[in-house]
Amino acid sequence: MPQENGFCSASSYSVLVADKIEGAVVVPEVPGYPDSKVEIIAPCNIRDELRVTDGDLVKVGIVFERGGR
Repeated sequence: MPQENGFCSASSYSVLVADKIEGAVVVPEVPGYPDSKVEIIAPCNIRDELRVTDGDLVKVGIVFERGGR
């Protein structure tokens, strides 16, 4: 399927940020996108909630679903 300008395919994974904020890691499928970079989305502003700035370390854990249908 052709991509629209400004949009791309991506993979996403459920995460828990700092043991308290549910969110998702989004890895864009874009040629040349750095392997060392990820995007994290959440229902709140993570920087404000955790009072962090560039360079601060933050724990991010992948959430695995148990069971299945």
